[in-house]
Amino acid sequence: MALLRLAFQPRLGLPSPLTWPVALLVALSGSATEIPLVTSAYGVQRSHYLTVSFIQYLNPLIQFCMAVFLLHEPMLAQGYAAFDVIWVAIAVYSFGAVRGYWERLKPHAREFL
Repeated sequence: MALLRLAFQPRLGLPSPLTWPVALLVALSGSATEIPLVTSAYGVQRSHYLTVSFIQYLNPLIQFCMAVFLLHEPMLAQGYAAFDVIWVAIAVYSFGAVRGYWERLKPHAREFL
């Protein structure tokens, strides 16, 4: 209770005159975060880990492309070199993972022929 009271002090946390609609929105904002997390976990459990790992690489790539090409963020040559090295490492790892996945599927594929 003391921490809750402290949070509503004007100098230390939220402003004192917190209205009920704002308090209700703050209380319900957890659901706005929880629903996407639960649905994401549900989707990950029903997908191949190879697909999930590839999709997780797309977010940083999209952010990088938007920053450099759309927002014209300054980028030094070292930044491009580091980005290239990271993506080469990801490509090597992904190639090995995909090849291993297809090798494990080959014996099962012969059963269906």
